[in-house]
Amino acid sequence: MLHINTGWCSLAGKKSENQDSLLARPIDSLTQSNDSLDLLPAKQSHILPSDHWFLAALADGVSACQSPKQASLQASQAILTSLSQQYQPELDSSFVTNAVAQAIQQANDTLYFGASLQQPLVYLSTLSGVLIAQSQLHMFHCGDSRIYRLSLPPAQQLTESVLFEQLTEDHRHTKGRFKGALAAVLGADANLTLQVDWQYARLALKPHDFLLLMTDGVYEYLNQPEMAVLLQAVLTQTSQQMAADFNLDLNAVCQKLCQAALENGSRDNVTCMVLCVQETAQTVSQQQRLQVPPVLVVGATFEGFTITDILQNTARSCLYAATTAQGERRVIKTLSAYFEDDAEGIRQFLKEEKIGLSFNHDSLLKFYPRSPGSTYLYHVTEFCKGITLRAFMDTHGPLSIEQTHAIIYKIGLALRVMHRNYFLHQDLKPENVILNEQGLLKLIDFGSAGSLLNTKSNAPPAGDLHYTAPEYYGDAPKGIYSDLFSLAVMTYELLTGQRPFTIKQLAHAQGQELTFNQLSNAQPQLPFWLNDVLIRALHLEYRSRYQSLGEFMSDLDPAHHQQDDTRTLPLFERYPVLMWQITSGVLLLLLMVALAYPHRS
Repeated sequence: MLHINTGWCSLAGKKSENQDSLLARPIDSLTQSNDSLDLLPAKQSHILPSDHWFLAALADGVSACQSPKQASLQASQAILTSLSQQYQPELDSSFVTNAVAQAIQQANDTLYFGASLQQPLVYLSTLSGVLIAQSQLHMFHCGDSRIYRLSLPPAQQLTESVLFEQLTEDHRHTKGRFKGALAAVLGADANLTLQVDWQYARLALKPHDFLLLMTDGVYEYLNQPEMAVLLQAVLTQTSQQMAADFNLDLNAVCQKLCQAALENGSRDNVTCMVLCVQETAQTVSQQQRLQVPPVLVVGATFEGFTITDILQNTARSCLYAATTAQGERRVIKTLSAYFEDDAEGIRQFLKEEKIGLSFNHDSLLKFYPRSPGSTYLYHVTEFCKGITLRAFMDTHGPLSIEQTHAIIYKIGLALRVMHRNYFLHQDLKPENVILNEQGLLKLIDFGSAGSLLNTKSNAPPAGDLHYTAPEYYGDAPKGIYSDLFSLAVMTYELLTGQRPFTIKQLAHAQGQELTFNQLSNAQPQLPFWLNDVLIRALHLEYRSRYQSLGEFMSDLDPAHHQQDDTRTLPLFERYPVLMWQITSGVLLLLLMVALAYPHRS
């Protein structure tokens, strides 16, 4: 049996709002029926039977999102709810490990997908905490708050030389344009990768462990020796009290730490929690249980729409043309019934809708919210009248440099909108571009899109492998330059009718050369400078590529190279016919002279 004492302090500090949330409470068989699920019950001292759990967590809402306080509250409430629903007594540690993993994903889903997709908002929050179960410590962490552990045997006094054990690693970018910024946070993407987007560890509890949870507003203004000095008096008194009284008041510890951080210049919220442990004798489908719609036929009514045509029917999804009651044309996309029990497939489908609803730009496919209160899983998008870029290429390609630049420029503008909203498309290909008769362009299919913040993800390539940047086959970071690589592959294909690389070349490019057939070999009329532009855009090493869409589109503009064509090409390549005529004439003249004046021995 364990006795757990908790203490906490959370202050707004210099900010007008406290965006942090704290959670500390036991979990047992009665927790599931407790509708309130208070994050911080009044009781701060708990006797924990061997078959009960104890959850403590700290969430820090990201100030850049629309409602950071709501984000931190939702993250804390979601993980408590999920673990409460999964709680079962007398189960092994592997069950608890899986329960923690599901709870983290549930908390992320709650922020990412939200309770309602009718008015999509961005909720981002860090989350760091511990679950104590069966005398083991299950630590989870996402973001830049920290968890420390300090083991203090009874009657031992704390000295300045004591070093805390930091259990968590800060998820922050250490170099590049995002240096110092969060590298992982709940709510940024639909999928979380263990040890990349969140950290987990299972540790044995030691006698008289102190666990300290604190936000960056505290630890950035206190180094570990300072913390040791501040804790010395309070924890020494506490250790002496352990032998006689298990009811400890740890609030003073947290108040000292928070107050010292403010005095040292912290301008952020300051939040800290301390736990003293002493020995004595579900998933997206759970959150939003949406059904896969039945197969629809022409003339059927569904959720207020009338089906007018079947556009596509594959093993994965169906596309239907439909009209609203007001006569507006829409497209309905549904999942195949094969994915009804596929939690990951459902998550990806919801992710695409979430991303689509976050955009409102003429160059990106427009998504509409589903009918309020709907129990079905489907997408509603605008109806785009036109043809795919692939169909256009098949009938008009290869294209001139002017035509190619005009198309690539429009795709680049659509990509820029996504990048400024911190998304990578990750599946650029001619099939995902729609052209209409007026020359307008729509970028579609956000099913493979991912967060620009999670650049270190080791997820396998998601899009068409012919257009996938080499870093997706390895562990190099992904970024704007990755989408730009795919855009350059499309540029090459528009100009030549061929792709520059095979899938095998891209998949095995690590540590080797990545070269393509020069444009002049495929289309001799193309200007020479285009090779240099594409060599840079299609470079194997991402650092050597263009780092911005604007620079690439500017270098691709033929208007910027009017003087380049005649300065860089040899005479024989600039004027092949004329040079052939001159050479032939010179040879003919030499032959006539030789015939007129034969050599005499």
